[in-house]
Amino acid sequence: MSLDTFRAKYEDFIISTRRYLHENPEIAFEEKQTCALILKEVEACGLSYEKVGNYGIIAVLDGTEQRDTQRIIALRADMDALPIQEDPNNLKGPKTCCSKVPNVGHLCGHDAHVAMMLAVMKELSASRNFSGRILFCFEPAEENGRGVWDVLKALEKYHVDCAYAVHVWPSLNAGQISVEAGPRMAGVGAFEYTIVGKATHGAMPHKGLDPILCACDIITQLNMIIARDRSAIEPMSLTVGHIEGGTSRNSIPDEVSFGGTMRFFNRERGEFAYGRLKEIVSHIAAAHRCEAKHTFEYLSYPLINDAGMSAIVTEALTKNIGPQCLGSIDMQSGSDPFTNYIRMCGGKGMMAMVGIGNESLGCGEVNHNPKWDIDESALAFGAYSTLQAVLALLAQF
Repeated sequence: MSLDTFRAKYEDFIISTRRYLHENPEIAFEEKQTCALILKEVEACGLSYEKVGNYGIIAVLDGTEQRDTQRIIALRADMDALPIQEDPNNLKGPKTCCSKVPNVGHLCGHDAHVAMMLAVMKELSASRNFSGRILFCFEPAEENGRGVWDVLKALEKYHVDCAYAVHVWPSLNAGQISVEAGPRMAGVGAFEYTIVGKATHGAMPHKGLDPILCACDIITQLNMIIARDRSAIEPMSLTVGHIEGGTSRNSIPDEVSFGGTMRFFNRERGEFAYGRLKEIVSHIAAAHRCEAKHTFEYLSYPLINDAGMSAIVTEALTKNIGPQCLGSIDMQSGSDPFTNYIRMCGGKGMMAMVGIGNESLGCGEVNHNPKWDIDESALAFGAYSTLQAVLALLAQF
């Protein structure tokens, strides 16, 4: 099947599905309508499935062709939206569709990911002309990084060989896709701390323990991780994004909380830096005679595309679409829990970036921005490229 044939068959379905999801977004762990829409299509395709958590879904499709080795591939599409008010205008003017839900918007493309995956599922379930098993994984709560764990737990019994995902990307033009090997997205270490001191009047600081001074000292010293604990040529960042404490200008409060993130592209260096962060917080708090309570932590690893998979997909896309479709993007400092699928498969996984940018249509704003928008002509291309990638991986990987 050619791209033009696929587009004629599925483009209307993909766009209408995406628009419905876009107008009715649901945040993490509240994806009830999204789940219902997906289940309707899964059941129409006659696939067996299981619910994961409240709203996650894994649908199973077996091919009819026989080979000595039957590969199992997991395809991931995330489902949730962001708690952000969408702007009805993109960079040029009015969008084709906009969220109808106040303060919630699909501004990272998860609506597109679901719509594209459903089209791939419909096509493959109609023919089943492949060897192996495909697990269509619809993942809830990607934005807070917590929905992935239920999906991975459910996948354990399938003994997955490799994992594949797509993400729409505004810095690539519509009609292009990046399937490059190597590090693609950063690992992230997220942290939240509460520094507990002892409240006192501002005129009598000696009778208390100042958590504000302690927190400020910690935050200042955390920058030493970037300045002295890493190579100058190694990309890494550390940001403290919020600090809260105190209600009166003449009082020292009982406690102060702060939180932030660390980004890195080397797993071992990231683990070392995250350990150093914990040491610095603990030791400085002790020096101030305060207590540091670690109230939240999350560590994920860099997303690294497998070189062998990248080569197979590159060849398949070049053959079925043409070399002009292959684009390139820099490593991204954002992160994605899909890296945990890759780790589950022993490093055998990859994420493709599907271009959705179009300057003339006002599509090109970064993800999570209220003006973010999609050139919808990219969606059939994205689904078709996924179809060809999956078939090639099942046949060759």
